[in-house]
Amino acid sequence: MPFGLHHIWNVPFQMQVGEYVNSAGQVFHGDIPRYMAGDPTAGMLSGGFLFKMFGLPAAAIAIWHTARPENRVKVGGIMISAALTAFLTGITEPIEFSFMFVAPILYVIHAILAGLAFVICILLGMRDGTSFSHGLIDFIVLSGNSSKLYLFPIIGILYAITYYSIFPFLNRETQPENPRARSRREKRETSG
Repeated sequence: MPFGLHHIWNVPFQMQVGEYVNSAGQVFHGDIPRYMAGDPTAGMLSGGFLFKMFGLPAAAIAIWHTARPENRVKVGGIMISAALTAFLTGITEPIEFSFMFVAPILYVIHAILAGLAFVICILLGMRDGTSFSHGLIDFIVLSGNSSKLYLFPIIGILYAITYYSIFPFLNRETQPENPRARSRREKRETSG
């Protein structure tokens, strides 16, 4: 969501939903505390690793590769730094804001793929912990109670290929014409 309102939705699942009682009788609520306490049914929010570490960085590279030649260096600087930020920390807003308003269909497809990532992880039994962001730092530091960790890079690469394949096509189809290019095209049409 463009206003940070997704945190309203995240917090109940991260900190309230579900209950786990450890052998000492301590009660833990929410996916993150339950995962940290060793609950084998927690860690169901792991799907974020697939699209934040792999999918959206690949989308950023696709946006860079499909940028107009005169803008490629500038777009590359923005997209590569945004891709690295997403991969390392899981912070994806710089990438998402680059397309959500100018190509909303890309955002809809991204939302579907993001939701599907959680389903895939649950169905394949892939679990890893997250503090809030699903980046490489979380992936490594919180992997102590994980399961099927080896599948994350495999499925993640498939996610990257999917995003990279979809984004260039739709980015070209939805890329708005800049005013200078429109002016040149109109001059050619009226003079020719």
